[in-house]
Amino acid sequence: MTSYATQYSNGSKKRKLNDLESVTYRVRGIPLEYKLRQVQELLRSVLGLDAARGTVQVKSIAISPNQKTKMATVNFQNPPPCLSSDRKEWSFEIPDVDNSDAESDDDDDIIPKAPTITIDSHFRGITIFRSFKNVAEHKIDCVAISGLGGHAFGSFKERAGPHMWLRDSLPSDLTGARVMIYGYDTQLHDSHTFQDLEALGSLLRSDLQTLTTQDSKHTKPKTVPLIFVAHSLGGLIVKEAIIQMKRDKNHHALLDSIYGALFFGVPSQGMEITSLIPLVKDQPNQGLLHSLGKESQILRNQCRDFPKAFGHQDSEIICFFETEMSPTAAKDGEKWKMTGPLSILVDSSSARHGRPWENEAHHCLALKRSHSQLVKFSSNDEDYERVLAVLKRMMSVAVLVIPRVTFSTKEKEEMTSEDNDCLKSFAFPEITYRRQEADQAHLHTCEWILQHRSYTKWISKERELLWIKGKPGAGKSTLMAFLYQEFQASQDNFLLNQRIGLEFFFHGRGAALQKTPIGMFRSLLYQIYTKIPLVRLPIQTAFKEKKSFGKAGTSWEWQCKELKDLFSNALIDSAKLWKITIFVDALDEAGSIVARDLAMYFHDLNDKLAAMKGASRICISCRHYPIVAANNSLEICVEDENHNDITKYVKHRLNSGIQEMNMVGLSIDEFQELEGTIVTRASGVFQWARLVVPLVVDLNQQGESLQYIYKELSKVPTDLGDVYEHIFREVIDHRNRTRTFHLMQWICLAEVPLSVTELRFAIASDDLYIHPARESCKEAKDFVDTDARMERLIRSLSGGLVEVKHHMFKTTVQFIHQSVNDFLLSGGLKDLSSSMDDIIGQSQGRLSKSCINYLRLEEVLVGGSELADHKDFGYTDVSSRLENLPFLRYATKFWFLHAEKAESFGTSQQDLVQQLGSPPGPAFQTWVKIYGKIDFQGNAKCPELGSTLLHIASSSNLRSVVQILQRDNVNINEEDDAGNRALHYASRWGHKVLAEILIDAGADIGAKSRNDSTALECAAGNGHEEMLRLLLHRGADVNESTGASGNALQAAATKGNRILVNMLLKAGADVNAQGGHHGNALQATAYSGHLAVVTQLLEAGADVNAQGGEHGNALQAAAYGGADTTATLYRRQRIVVT
Repeated sequence: MTSYATQYSNGSKKRKLNDLESVTYRVRGIPLEYKLRQVQELLRSVLGLDAARGTVQVKSIAISPNQKTKMATVNFQNPPPCLSSDRKEWSFEIPDVDNSDAESDDDDDIIPKAPTITIDSHFRGITIFRSFKNVAEHKIDCVAISGLGGHAFGSFKERAGPHMWLRDSLPSDLTGARVMIYGYDTQLHDSHTFQDLEALGSLLRSDLQTLTTQDSKHTKPKTVPLIFVAHSLGGLIVKEAIIQMKRDKNHHALLDSIYGALFFGVPSQGMEITSLIPLVKDQPNQGLLHSLGKESQILRNQCRDFPKAFGHQDSEIICFFETEMSPTAAKDGEKWKMTGPLSILVDSSSARHGRPWENEAHHCLALKRSHSQLVKFSSNDEDYERVLAVLKRMMSVAVLVIPRVTFSTKEKEEMTSEDNDCLKSFAFPEITYRRQEADQAHLHTCEWILQHRSYTKWISKERELLWIKGKPGAGKSTLMAFLYQEFQASQDNFLLNQRIGLEFFFHGRGAALQKTPIGMFRSLLYQIYTKIPLVRLPIQTAFKEKKSFGKAGTSWEWQCKELKDLFSNALIDSAKLWKITIFVDALDEAGSIVARDLAMYFHDLNDKLAAMKGASRICISCRHYPIVAANNSLEICVEDENHNDITKYVKHRLNSGIQEMNMVGLSIDEFQELEGTIVTRASGVFQWARLVVPLVVDLNQQGESLQYIYKELSKVPTDLGDVYEHIFREVIDHRNRTRTFHLMQWICLAEVPLSVTELRFAIASDDLYIHPARESCKEAKDFVDTDARMERLIRSLSGGLVEVKHHMFKTTVQFIHQSVNDFLLSGGLKDLSSSMDDIIGQSQGRLSKSCINYLRLEEVLVGGSELADHKDFGYTDVSSRLENLPFLRYATKFWFLHAEKAESFGTSQQDLVQQLGSPPGPAFQTWVKIYGKIDFQGNAKCPELGSTLLHIASSSNLRSVVQILQRDNVNINEEDDAGNRALHYASRWGHKVLAEILIDAGADIGAKSRNDSTALECAAGNGHEEMLRLLLHRGADVNESTGASGNALQAAATKGNRILVNMLLKAGADVNAQGGHHGNALQATAYSGHLAVVTQLLEAGADVNAQGGEHGNALQAAAYGGADTTATLYRRQRIVVT
């Protein structure tokens, strides 16, 4: 609510002249050809203003939504008398317009209407401040919507001043944006309207349909991204409109054009309306006001429906909330004024309540303003600059995302809830991080590749493989990112040719799924599933089969082979109709053996595509070794081509050093010689130049001579590994060696990249700095109290080898290049340590202990218990609580993974029993509950309630811990709340030796969980051959019924594992045993489409006509699952459907 709106209220008294002087009017219907001066003259003419008193200030002029006229906003130096009445809208004929050509004596002709302009002060509907004659300049639409009781224009105008930022600043600051406001009637007092939230949303939806931009080159309107700026009730109207668009297919094109919104004080969970209720007493609009209260069922429904309607990941909503109280409504005589007691109108929890995945701190920004002031910015306002920065970033992403989304929508079928569930099983949070954070090409570098013979040949072909190879640090990832950006920039041309792009950038320093083939295939499947409808059925079939076992990530995980097969088949099928380009960067960062396998896979895939004439190009990048290139692929060796790029980079950085550090004493010739020396010694390795240039600049700044600089430069090795060793030994202060070692351990071995804040608490939780009896990390020795200080420490302790990466919504700490990580793992960590023992195992154990130390702190125990015990906490509440315990998420999820890795390197973890207690103490029990509370991704390692340390040790292959617990006489057959025993976990994860220890200690080999799962079924369903052999040898019942999964044979057949199926059949498995979801093993594998296993089971005597399960018989199961190959086989067997 804004006081500006009262200038336009329906009061009974006439407005005073001094009020009118500050009023801004809107003029509509201006002829399209009119310029600024013509508009001024037109207004003087129709309003009867003389030259002396008729100063007309035209503040904006733009093309109207109908594209036939223009509209303007104006102020008058002296208010025209004809606009001084209580009316809000006036119309005037435009003089001197010749309509003679339109006159006719033909009675059938329509009598021409005299052209008019309309002047109003209500600003209802759409008002455009900036438009474009040249359609190519129009990049984005920005629509601002005011709040409850507000005014479309006045709500966004600075208080006690003329500046209206959406009109006076944003059009010039946000280049390419068509800036608009949207007005509607939400007057509170003396209102006669009974429209509700649904009606207001419908009206907005209808008005937005008029926003089309006609492209002269095409007959269809051009689609541009749309971003909302919404205040208070305006945000609820936006959400309601979007929900309605989702439900109406006629509005799906409009919905697809929406990229996101900036919400300012939007009361998603209601607002304080107590003081406003008297204003609407006995009025038809009281229903609208009550629907905005904190107990509103309408808003609860909207919070549930909106994420479903606007749920695509390539969108974003940023929430701004007030941190100052606002005056409430109070009656002053006969008038209502906002002079009542101060109150928070929309509290932060309501304003921050967006989509479930957007409730982290980086999605919600606080402004030190009251509710109405949230959107009132003056000239040079700092808060405006913050908002502008967000808008610019959103625009830069939207112009890439929305054309892709809208095109894809035109070509694809409607995504169903089953499609979305399937996509969720492929998605992971870091799915695009590496490509986004790959070093952006320096100005005018990388461009050489566009003319390179191999590239031009590759890009000209329908199908071909291009291998970009090079030394570590040569700039391969930067080059791949450049090529992908070139592909995206040429998107329009590709779209006309049905060109689809897929990409994955391996990230050896990232989370697990960023550096494994499973992550690659999940990402590629996510993209192809979204973009090409024809691939969905077979992928959905596989997903449904797995879904029958429970939730993805908890009850089952995608396996690499099935993902690879799904993607290969999807690509081959798609390439028959679409032209597809695939970019996969840094195969070597998946590991040498995996890299070889992937290179072979992509070469084989390229051969298959060539054989069936599929239109698909593949571009991969990798180091020279250990990959051996096939003779028939095109190659580009980066270090042979990047000399000029490195020269440009070095020259720019040295020049920057001169300007920033005041480098002196070098002549032009000396400077060029130094530049040439660095480039020559770099030998095509960008990373070498990147490390050396700062050293040279520092030496010059210190006043060292050129000769001395050359001397020091000669000491720097040319091999990157030797360079890193040189930095650790010579550049980093020796007094910091212990702290450097600790920092390197965390950054090198962390399961996922840590944020700066997480790293502060991780380091403080080490045995060297803290005792678990302490209440908080902040009591630790040498605790780093701010992120800014931590960033400075990171730079100094790492010698510049570690950087802080700022993603869209978070920061991560990582090495500047994968080769730093490789160096440390191959011996660098040991060199930093004084220990002669296995340093990797010791380091992993150290990190595990730090995590447990943190979990044992009093502050964490109390806060974690409150979090775990609160039944009503959802995603938003959990995220908010975790902000106060920044290391809790990491410590909870990964302490036992570090312990497992430590043990795998031979470092005993038996100290865990003492740390956690036997039986486990409160820290362990709280940890189990916390994990269940924070696990929104369905992690397979999330412990069940009632888990013991024995269960965790068996799941994590901690043999040393199991042996200690065994000596303590723990119950080997103790169950968790799901009925799982230690042997279930050892079998599920394939820990054979540990399983033998458990069986020898008396573990019941045939025990069932609550869902009837056995250890044998766990081993069979998860593909563990040696474990299966052990259990069969120790007497497991091969035909034991196991609930929904049927039995061990069904579990193995469902996965298509011929080896395990053969083992089970030889062990006496009944090939026709009935039970479970599918009925029998043949029906299970027929549904899944595993042709080889179908044949195997038929040869073993499977009854093809057996009835059972949910699909009838085997042929019906195959047809239901979409497995055409299996159905064909059955027809060859002459199956009779009964």
